[in-house]
Formats: sequence, C-alpha cells, structure tokens
Amino acid sequence: MRYMTIMGEKKAIPSYPHHRDYAYRKRELLNASTLLSFLTLSGGRAFKECYNCFKYTCAVPREVLIDPTNACNLKCRGCWAGEYTKSDHLSYEKLDEVIREAKELGAMDILMTGGEPLLRKKDILKLASTHRDLFFAAFTNGTLIDEALVQQR
Repeated sequence: MRYMTIMGEKKAIPSYPHHRDYAYRKRELLNASTLLSFLTLSGGRAFKECYNCFKYTCAVPREVLIDPTNACNLKCRGCWAGEYTKSDHLSYEKLDEVIREAKELGAMDILMTGGEPLLRKKDILKLASTHRDLFFAAFTNGTLIDEALVQQR
C-alpha cells in the first residue's frame, strides 16, 4: 500500500479507481495556505481542475490524447504506424467536435499522437488557431517540419 502525506497527516492511497478520493485530496491541498500562491501561478488551472472534479464527481483529465491520423511517413522497424494508409484519419469536423467536448469538460491540453500528426499539419494549425485557450503539443518524428511551418504562428 502506498501512502501520501497531506497537511502533515499520512493517508493511504486507495487502489484505482479513486476519483472521489482524488478530488477530496485536491480540496485538502487547496486548504494548505503555503500552496495557494503556487497553485495560482498557472492562471488558476489547478483551481479549474479541482472545480471540474467536484462538478462532474470524477477526475476530469487535464490532457487529451488524440490521433489525428494513424499514418506515418516513415516505416520504422517495429512500429505499427508505417503499415497504415495515408487516408486513415479522423475528419477535421470530428477532431473539432472532440476538442470542443473535451474543453467543455475542462481539459486544458491537447496532445496529438498517432502515426505522424504533422501529416495533418494544416488541420492541426487550424484547430490550434480556433481553440486558442488550449495548449497543443504534437509527438512527431520531426521530418515534416519545414521553414514554412516554423514561420507560421
């Protein structure tokens, strides 16, 4: 059994799933006056996360992983992504719908994974400009990053 110390009190961490206990521990952390300034530095993200835990009575994930495409421009040994066709992907409308729903639930970060997400770089840039209040990141092999992509904001 693992333990966590909260406000000087040693408590057992329950086995998964422990969403309600997670939200309770977050509330206890907010009551600790030494952590309040730390929690407010990131624009209140920790407060939003705690609020959503109580509102939905479960732990809402901060990050959402989306595979905009399963395709990849490389065929690395041992990797499954190179075997898929380049047309095997989610539509822009479906990506936008998933991101809007995640934002409504309180998710704050969108992590693009898949095969090679930059095969859909125009759609990803359009999504990032549409949802400016979210943080976007892409797990990429970097081979599709060119000067034009670097210059875009």
